[in-house]
Amino acid sequence: MRCPGLLFLLLLSAPTWARPVPGHHLPEGAEQSVREREVDIGRLEADLHIDLKRQRLSGSITVTLSALRSDLHTVHFDAADPVVSKVELLGRSGAEKLSFDKKSRLLAITLPPGIEPGQELKIRIHYSAQPDSGLYFFAQTGNESAEAWNYGEGGRHYGWLPLYNDTNDRFSVDFRISVAKPYRVLANGTLIETLENPDGSRTFHWVQEQPIPNYLLALDVGEFVAVPLRSATVGARKVPLTVWTHRGDEASAAFSFGATPAMVEFFSSRFGYDYAWDKYDQVTPRNFSSAMETTTMVGFAPYSLSYQGGPQDNGPELNLAFPGWTTEDTIAHELAHHWFGDLLTCRSLASLWLNESFATFAHTVWNGHAHGEDDLTYQRWRYLNHYLDFVRESGVVRPLEYSGFDVSDDMYTTEITYFKGALVLHMLRRILGDANFYPAISMYLNRHQFAEVESRDFQRALEDASGRNLDWFFNDWIRGGGGYPALQVSWLWVPERNAVDLTLEQVQAELPFENLFDLPIEVEIRTAGGSRTHRVRLNKKSLSVALPVDGKPLMVTVDKGNWLVADIHQEETLQELVYKLEHGDLASALLRARQLAMDQAGNPAARLRNRHRLRLYRAQAPRQSSDAWGHVPAGVLA
Repeated sequence: MRCPGLLFLLLLSAPTWARPVPGHHLPEGAEQSVREREVDIGRLEADLHIDLKRQRLSGSITVTLSALRSDLHTVHFDAADPVVSKVELLGRSGAEKLSFDKKSRLLAITLPPGIEPGQELKIRIHYSAQPDSGLYFFAQTGNESAEAWNYGEGGRHYGWLPLYNDTNDRFSVDFRISVAKPYRVLANGTLIETLENPDGSRTFHWVQEQPIPNYLLALDVGEFVAVPLRSATVGARKVPLTVWTHRGDEASAAFSFGATPAMVEFFSSRFGYDYAWDKYDQVTPRNFSSAMETTTMVGFAPYSLSYQGGPQDNGPELNLAFPGWTTEDTIAHELAHHWFGDLLTCRSLASLWLNESFATFAHTVWNGHAHGEDDLTYQRWRYLNHYLDFVRESGVVRPLEYSGFDVSDDMYTTEITYFKGALVLHMLRRILGDANFYPAISMYLNRHQFAEVESRDFQRALEDASGRNLDWFFNDWIRGGGGYPALQVSWLWVPERNAVDLTLEQVQAELPFENLFDLPIEVEIRTAGGSRTHRVRLNKKSLSVALPVDGKPLMVTVDKGNWLVADIHQEETLQELVYKLEHGDLASALLRARQLAMDQAGNPAARLRNRHRLRLYRAQAPRQSSDAWGHVPAGVLA
C-alpha cells in the first residue's frame, strides 16, 4: 500500500456487489473501418525552423513513398493548419512541380501519369504553419522560458505535419530542426549532429531508423537540462537513459525516474524480447498535461516531479476516483508501450486494447515484481472496483475490440480499455499459467515486430504456445457483447456426505450483455484439516456441484485470488466474514473488510471491524515512512 490511510478510506466506500440494473447500453457511434492506404510511406525527412516567440514553423518535409495500386493519380495527406506554398516531385533530373489542392483538413497532390504499384516516389512539401493541433507552444512567462512540444495521439498531427496520419503505416524519420539559442531540440532516435548556423540558430539532426507510426513522432523544444540515469543492460548492449527537465528539478527527476533502468531490464526479460530502440529519453515539458509513449522519448507532465519523499500520484494522492496511478505506474506504463504500441501497433483504434490494456497489464506486473504480489493483488482489486463502479454509474458497456465510435477519444475510456483490459489479461494469464502465457507474449512480439496487429494475432500466438483453442475466451472477453458476469453464490455443508453442495448462478440477464460467460473458477474450502482448492467450470446459467471435504467448512471462497472480472455476491455470516479477514488471502480479506465497513456504527461488530481494518492497513504499510501511522484516523485503534 503506497498511500497512508488509503485503504482505510477505501473500506468506507460503496459495496463491492450490487445486482445489475436495467438501462445499460453500448456507447452511440458510427461504425469505423480500417482506413485504406493509397501509398506506403518509407521515410519522412523534415527540414523545419521553429520560432518559439511567434509560435510558428516553416520549412519543408520530404516523403519517400511507394504506390499501393495501379490507378493512383492523387495522393491525399492530412493537413489542417499547414499553409502549403509548393509541392515537388524529386527525381534524378531535378524537381518537378506538382499541382495540389487543399480543402479543410485534406491536402490532395496530383501525381504524374503512369505510376506503377511499388514505384518509389519522393515528394517535397514546402509549407508554414501556426498550428492549433499536434504541436503546442508555451509562451515565456516570468522566469519560465518558452517551449514547444507535440502530441499526436488521436490523429492530431494534421495541425503541423502534412502527412498520412493513422496507425496503419510506419516509416523512418530524419529530423533537421532549427531553433534559436539557447533552446534545444529533442526528438525520436539518435542525435547525429548539432550545427551552428550563421544567423545564430542551431540545427539539431535526429534520425530514427526503425519505423514508427505518425502518432509516435516526438518533438520537444526548450531549455532542457540532462539528468543521466544508469544505462540499462539489455543482452550484450547498454541502452543510454536520460531524463530531460528544467534547471532546479534535477534531483527530483533523478528520484522520480530512478527505477527506469530496472524496468527496462525487467520488461526485456519478462516479455522475452529485448528493448528494441537505440535510447530511452524521458522529458517533462511545461504545460504538458499527461504522458505519451512517443518512441524513444516519452513526455511526462511536470507534476511527475512534485514530491521527493516517496512515490506519488498523478493527481490528489487520496482521490479514490480515476485513475489513482502513481508516477511509478505511469513511468512503467509508458515504457511498456515500447513493446505494446511502439514495437507492435494496433492496426486501427478498434484494437486499441492491444496498446493500452497491455501497457496497463505490464505496469501492474512491474509492481508485483518490484513491490511484491500483495501490491499487485491490491492493484487488480482496485481496478476491478473502478471498472464495476463505472458500469453501474454510467451504464456504458462495450467489448474491448470495438469499432462503433465517432471520435478517437471514445476508445480511451480508462475503466474499459485500461483497467478491464489489463484484468482480462491477468485472468488469461491465470488460466494458461505463466509457463504458457509469457512464451506466447514473446512469440507475439517476435512474429509481429515493427508491424500492425489485430486481436487474432495475439490469440494465434497464445494458441500456438499453449496448444489450446481460445475461441471461447476471446468470444466472451474481447469480441463479445462487453460487460461482465454477475454471480450469485450459495453453499450448504452436508456432513453425512462429507461434501459441500455449491451452487453458482449467472444473474446478469437484465443487461444487454446477458450472454452467458464461460468461467473457469477456483473454489477454496478450508476446514480444520487444512485447505483444498477445487476447479469448476460455469458455462451455463447455473451450476450445482458437490465438493468433497474432510470436515465442517470454516471458509468457502469462490474465485480464490479474485482473478475473475466479475461481480460476485456471496451471503456470509459475520463469523465467516471475520474468519476470511484473518485467514483468507489478501484479495479475500479486502473484499470482506469492505463488506464489514458497510455495517452501521452501532453494530456490535464495529470495534472488531476496526481492529481488522487496522490489521490490513498495517499489512500494507511497510513501504511507507515511519510517520505513516499518523494518518490513521482517531478511533481506529480503540
